[in-house]
This record gives sequence, structure tokens and C-alpha cells, in this order.
Amino acid sequence: MRQAKFFSFILLFLFGGNGIIVAQSQLQVTVVDETTDKRVAFAAIYLPDLDRAVTADENGYFVLNNLPGAGQKFIFTCLGYHPLSKTIFFADSLTKITIALSPGGKEMQEVLIIGTQTNTENQSASTIVSLSQRDLRSRGALSISDGVAKLPGVSQLSTGAGISKPAIRGLYGNRIQTVVMGMRFDNQQWQDEHGLGLQDIGVERVEVIKGPAALMYGSEAMGGVINILEEKPADVDSMRCDASMRLFSNTLGAGLDAGIRSAKKNYSWRIRLGAESQADYSDGNNKRIQNSRFDGYVGKASFGYNHKNWVSINNYLFSKSDFGFIMDTANALIPDSRISRGFANPHHTVFINLFTSQNTFFGSNGNIFRIIFGTHINRRMENEGGGGISLDMQLITFALHLQDEFPLNDHVTWINGIQSQFQDNKNLGFRVIVPDAKLSEASLYSYLKSIGKILVLEAGLRYDMRHISTQPVSHFLAYTEVPTVNKLYSTINGSFGTSIAIINELRFKANVTSGYRTPNLAELQSNGLHEGTFRYEVGDANMKIEQNLCAEAGFTFDKKQLSFSVVAYHNRFLNYIYLQPTNIDFYGTTIYNFLQTNATLQGGEASFSWTPAKLAWLNVAAAYSLIRAKTDEGNYLPFIPADRIDGSLKFELGDKGKFRDLYFRCGTQYFFPQDHPAQFETSTADYALLDIGTGTNIKCKRGNEMILDICCNNLLNKVYYDHLSRFKDFGIYNMGRNICLNLKYKW
Repeated sequence: MRQAKFFSFILLFLFGGNGIIVAQSQLQVTVVDETTDKRVAFAAIYLPDLDRAVTADENGYFVLNNLPGAGQKFIFTCLGYHPLSKTIFFADSLTKITIALSPGGKEMQEVLIIGTQTNTENQSASTIVSLSQRDLRSRGALSISDGVAKLPGVSQLSTGAGISKPAIRGLYGNRIQTVVMGMRFDNQQWQDEHGLGLQDIGVERVEVIKGPAALMYGSEAMGGVINILEEKPADVDSMRCDASMRLFSNTLGAGLDAGIRSAKKNYSWRIRLGAESQADYSDGNNKRIQNSRFDGYVGKASFGYNHKNWVSINNYLFSKSDFGFIMDTANALIPDSRISRGFANPHHTVFINLFTSQNTFFGSNGNIFRIIFGTHINRRMENEGGGGISLDMQLITFALHLQDEFPLNDHVTWINGIQSQFQDNKNLGFRVIVPDAKLSEASLYSYLKSIGKILVLEAGLRYDMRHISTQPVSHFLAYTEVPTVNKLYSTINGSFGTSIAIINELRFKANVTSGYRTPNLAELQSNGLHEGTFRYEVGDANMKIEQNLCAEAGFTFDKKQLSFSVVAYHNRFLNYIYLQPTNIDFYGTTIYNFLQTNATLQGGEASFSWTPAKLAWLNVAAAYSLIRAKTDEGNYLPFIPADRIDGSLKFELGDKGKFRDLYFRCGTQYFFPQDHPAQFETSTADYALLDIGTGTNIKCKRGNEMILDICCNNLLNKVYYDHLSRFKDFGIYNMGRNICLNLKYKW
């Protein structure tokens, strides 16, 4: 009761005094080149708070009517120019303004998002990288996890081709928060063989925040954030349709999806359906890895509505996915053909039902008040080869986020918010590996950001409370007893960062940020055999909060022909949770205990991209990443990726008749030996992978367009183990050569 009164008081304090207006404005904008003052034709403009898109005409001109509030944030992007994020305040019912874009690289750059804040890369002290859907597909990614793993400092913890989860700077699982449709996504990722399980169907792009982001995202963002952004709406008074097909040679796989989008003055909507089916993969020896198959079905729908001062964006996601897995080398699989896609052998079945509603209200003094709420029903079932479902868990999540964004002046914004979440975990099957439990949390945060042309400053504090209550589990055969949990955890976290323009093209970035997470249900109360990992795990009900403090600093340089960045970080953990094998066997299975200790992860990343002035059709790029991670006792942490060098050459061949933006690229990834494994790991030898690809946009009749990409990953059919592959323990190699085709038709 006291907590409820406290948060009610804070709610009134933060939001009670903000007036609401209904006045609407017309805006006339001309987009020009900053250096030549020439008009920039067909620039793309997006209003994130309104979820509204428009394209400038051939003269760089556009008009928007019925704009609510005292101002709106605009995102301007155009090929060959740096992106621009700018809040335009309205002088009266009619505002005329000229926007100047700065010439940049050849690639289209997106404005990045942290929480609900939309900024350019230079307007943030954080390290953020972005991949579009085409980036993912043109590189043959089998999933979102597989796609982001190609970024410097990012890898994937995998159990075959279908089951994987992203790892950012050596952290994964509950230390990485995934955001889908504006809501924290939780599908029981605490287990090593539980993958993220998300495809890129209907996705605009994926952003990866490296380092703690607890201030804006809360629990489990201590290692970073995977922010999955949905496709933008169609331009006002238009309808857009598309259909795509993907083919994969190694898995004999295929994926199909189609969607339709439409927008009018006061509303927009979209519907998208997709499916994929992947057979077993083959390694570099052309040996089939039976039961590494997976499939999935996805449906998405969105409806956006705006009325005077209120904008509502509502999203729904449904998916069903199946993932085959291998329990141990002695497991007898039912024989089937090479092209078989059935799931008679052990497999996971995962259902996702996710609904979110993002509501924005515009106040009289330029403030923006947001109400974001949603629910997520995740059901995970496991067939372990006994002819039926043995493990059956259902996790229901309800979330609410209230935020007030108040501009103190043209450069400084003060943001205050409340976040809350409730989760209910139930076991519906006869095998239980984590208990029935209820988890509730509430948070307060305050964040101040100043954006100047030379100096960017951002700082904030956050207070979190989380209550966990578990139910006793009755075990037929147990090694020990683990007591139930009924605990209230609380913590304070903060962040301070800066971005300084040393010269126009060179910026220095630094931040110090803390993060946290409470122990998950497996770490608190595991007490049984985990078939997918072939371990008997025992939790500790007295686990403390895991806390980290990360200091990061680096430089970025961005000019038309050359860009580079270098960053170093030192990530200090208190009460780091890890699994430790014992010398005890329980009916032939080794006992593993969850323990806590202090640890340090440190490393860095460097990258550059160069287009020679006299060879404008050539781009040369390279990146290097490294990480070292030890406990205070001097032991190496598990699942730390090997150092890596990425290099690529891209030949931009221009337009050839109907073929536009024709390109050819080749790239290589060299992985150094991982010769500092954890106590229950083995070392991994070095290896190199070669990839090639080509693609183009084909102009069709009536202004329609076809996108074609072909790539070949692991061109030389290399036989190798990835250090973060859990199949390595079974003597199973990673995937061999894989030729991928991506075809998309837009009309």
C-alpha cells in the first residue's frame, strides 16, 4: 500500500501539471544541400512521435498539415547525406523552414533510437550500430541473432543453425535486453539452449546498443540492448505492397512473406504474414547434422491513429516456431531423409503473442507525455523424444511505461518516467526446471540531455524495485532441496556521457554507466536435469543482485571518403553469476552449481571505411574486436568470443539499364585462436571464412521495383568450430558453404 501511494504521488508530481492543447499547425519545408544550397530531391522524412512518413518532391519540398503540439521531432535521411534529427517548433498556424543536410557517405544512414529518444550518432554518447532488413538478408542471415553477430563486438551463442541468442561484448541471455514493438521481450532466455527465436519479417532495422543501458531500459540491459524496429508506415494517402522470397542451399530452406501498408490523414495500418522452413544443415565436410532443422510462422498487424493532440500506435505479433535440438551424442534419432522437416525427434515449440500500444499526448508548452503498455504471452514446450510434451512453461507479462518529455529550451530536454512490469510463470507439463513464480517491478527515472553543435551532455538516475515470489517444487528424484524465494530487491543506477566535436568531422565520446539484474528463476531455484545442456543444475536462493559499472571512451571520424571509430571499455561486475561444475555425479550427470563472484570484462573495437577519391566505385572496410574476461580469482569466464578481424571490398557498379545500384562485394572474417577458455570449456583453433555477394534494384513497369541479392557464406566450405557454439561439446562443426537468394518485389 505504501508503495502504491508513493508512486501515485510521483505520478502526479511528474505529469499532473502539464496542460494539453488541441491547436494544430501547417509546416512547409524545403530541404537543401548544406554546401551548395541546391535542393535535395526525394529526401525521406519521418516523424517518430506521429509514426508518419512523407517524401519530399523533386524540388526538395513538402507540406505537412494538422501537426499537433508546439513542435515535432523530424528525421531527415537521403542517400549521400548524413542523417539529421531535429525538433522543429511551430511559430504559429503556418511555419516555413529550410533544412540543410550535410553531404556524407554513399550508404543510407538511419537515425538511432535509445528508449523513446531519436538522435543521430553524433547526438549520443553511447555506442550504437544499426542493420537494416536488407543488410540482414543480403548477408544470408538465418535469424536476427545470426545477422547482428556479424557486427564488431557482437557474436552469438548457438545450438545449431536455428537456436541462437546474441552476445554483446561477452554478455548474453538475461544480461542483454531485447525490445520488440517498444516492449521488453522475454521468452525464457535464461537457459543456454533457449534461443531468441525472432525473424526479420516486417522489421525495418535492428539497432544494437553496446554497454549498460539500464537508465532508459531497466533490468537486464546491463550488457546492451537489441532494439528491433518495425517497418515504417506508408506515406500519407498511399498504399504499399511487397512480397519476398528467400532460399538457402545448405539447409534446403525457404522463407516467404508478404505485406500491405496504407496511410491516410488520421490513421495508418499494415498486415504482414510470413513463414519459413529449414531442413538440417551440413558442415564443411558435407556431413548432415540431423535434427538441426527449424521452421516458423509469423503474423503481424498494426494500426495507428491520430486525433488532435493524441497519437496511438498499436502493434500485434503472433508467431509459432519449432527448433530441433541434440541432447547428447548417444541420443538415438529417428532416421529420416535429407530433406525431411518433421519434428518427431526432440524439439522446442515456442508460441509468441505480443500486443503493445504506444500513446503520445502533446502538451501546451512543448512537452510530450507518453503512455506505453502491452502484454506478452510466451509459451515454450519441449519434446525430449519420449513421444510427448514433457516441459511446458507459460510466461505472461504485463508492462506499463509512463514518460514526460519536457524541453527546457531549444537544446535541453528533461525526461521523467515510471516503468512497471508484472510476470506470472506457470508450469503446465510434468517436468519442472524452474518453479511457478510471480515477478513484479517498478522503477522511477530522471534524465537530462543537452544537444549542442559542439557539445552533447546526458545524465540521469534510476531507482528500481523488484519482488520475486516462487512456489515450492515437488521432485520425484532430486539431488538436494532448494528453498523457495520471497524477496524484494532494490537498486539505484546512473549514467553520465558526453560527445564533443573536436573538429567538424572528429568527435570524442565517453560515458560511465551502471547496470543491474536480479537473479533469474534458474539461478535462484534450479534443481534438476536440463536435457538440452546435459547438466544437473542447482540454484542458490540467496543470490544477490548482479551489478556492473562500465566506463567507455573513444573517437569517431566521419567524412565523405573516410570514416573510422575506435572505442575501449572496462566493465566491472559485482556478484557476477556463473555456473561451476563439481566433482559430483548424480545418476551419471555432473552437478553444476550457480555461484557468484566479482569479475571484469574489458576490450575494444576499431573500424574504418574508405572510398578513394579517384575510385568512387570502390569501398574498403575493416574492423577489429577483442575482449578479455576474468573473475577476481583469476579464472576465465565462459563463452567469451575469440578476437576477430573483419574485412570487405565493395564494388559499386552504378546503373546498367534497368539494373540500379548494382554492387559486388567480398569479405572475410578471421577468428583468432580462443586459447583462454573457462574451466569447463576447451580451446578453439583459429579459422577464416570467406563470403561474397552481389545485388541490384531492378526498375519494373508502373514504377514498381524488384530487389535482388545473392550471397555465398563460407565460400571455401571451411570446417571449423565457433567458440560460442554449444555443438562443439558434441564434436559437431558449424555450417559449411551456404548460398542464399533474396528476392523482394515492391509495388
